[in-house]
Amino acid sequence: MSSKKHNVKRELAHLAREVHHVGREIGRAADAQGRNLIKHGRMLGPGLITGAADDDAGGIATYSIVGATTGFALGWLMVLSTPMLIAVQGICAKIGNVTKKGIATLTRERYGRNVAMLSAALLVIANVAIIAADVAGMSLAAELFTGIPWAYFVIPLCLAVLYVVVYKNFNTIQKVLIYLSFVLLAYVAAGILAKPDWGEVLRQTLVPRVEFSVPFLLAAVGLLGTTITPYLFYWQTAAEIEAKRTEKQHARVNFDVITGMVYSNLVSYFIIIAAGTELYPRLQAIGGAAALSSAPDPARFIALALRPVAGDYSFYLFAIGLFAASVLAIAVLSSSTAFVVSETLGWSKGLNKRVRQARGFYGVIAASVLAGAAILFVGVTPYVALYYSQVLSGILDLPLLIIIMALATDKAVMGQNAVSGWWKRVGYATIGVIAVAVIALFYGILFPTVA
Repeated sequence: MSSKKHNVKRELAHLAREVHHVGREIGRAADAQGRNLIKHGRMLGPGLITGAADDDAGGIATYSIVGATTGFALGWLMVLSTPMLIAVQGICAKIGNVTKKGIATLTRERYGRNVAMLSAALLVIANVAIIAADVAGMSLAAELFTGIPWAYFVIPLCLAVLYVVVYKNFNTIQKVLIYLSFVLLAYVAAGILAKPDWGEVLRQTLVPRVEFSVPFLLAAVGLLGTTITPYLFYWQTAAEIEAKRTEKQHARVNFDVITGMVYSNLVSYFIIIAAGTELYPRLQAIGGAAALSSAPDPARFIALALRPVAGDYSFYLFAIGLFAASVLAIAVLSSSTAFVVSETLGWSKGLNKRVRQARGFYGVIAASVLAGAAILFVGVTPYVALYYSQVLSGILDLPLLIIIMALATDKAVMGQNAVSGWWKRVGYATIGVIAVAVIALFYGILFPTVA
């Protein structure tokens, strides 16, 4: 009997040692996973900011208008544009990491001052138009919260954004922008609260549908323009240089870019779902896209129309997301404009520099924000600024992406790190898709009876 007790005790002791060993291994694994999570969190930076900035006021309005005018019909284009967006922004990040030069500088050095000036001029025009849309969005969000007319918020909020961008260093700006980026999850919540027919959403997402009508093609080009948007090309490259990341940190950069772009398109997808669920049926009943374009302020119309989804929750979710996205985008837009102008003209530049070290650079930031604000006081309607600025971006994608792909695949510029394989194929495929959409749009405008 004593022998049996001894055996039982021995087995229990052995089991206890095994449990302790397993517990220690679990603890080590958990600790490793925790460190891994922190490591991946620290890997987030310019890519996440770029992705979040992609969902700016113009983007929010465009995705809302796409959902309101086409329902879920362009959900498939959001899926298709995701690898395209990842490829384009990843290529831009690689250009910055490898060359330590911005796209405008490389364009001037490789293709001459005239080509650089022309591409910079096109980008500045588009950027200022989009800044106007984002200033309107930021101010409108403040009105939705307070009831005070949006025009009273334009100058104070612009000055507040300029203070942060001009007088804070890049690390501080990056942290603020990353925190703001997570506010965009409000739109995912708004899409879920809308309670869409998920079967229909999935069907239209997986089964492409194309209409050869001007409103549909405008929506498609606007969606591509606000998703794969020119100013983000230049910002991504410049931000990688500012973050001082190198080609050796390839995995870290790719993780950051992929996370940011997937996050961006996920938010955009849910904006379309929310608008397609709530606004599309109503809009069809009162005249379709024409009814929305005649509204004095479509963004406000969209915010108010979403209120019945879940009472004030959806309304305030929309307003919070609109404000955060607008502030984020204004900072990125004005900075990318300053980088492009400074690189083209050979000025000192950088968000880590003090004002006295880069007066021209910071002067462009201030001028672009104030010019965007001024547009709102000269009779340009929010609808034109919000929607058609994104269509313009889609059209401008073509020449700028051709230049970027030429630089990225040029061994004289990139050396042994020239873009190849998947990145190269998807980069050129992106140019092809946008070209088809833009050509179809112009064809539809020129030959409306045929379209």
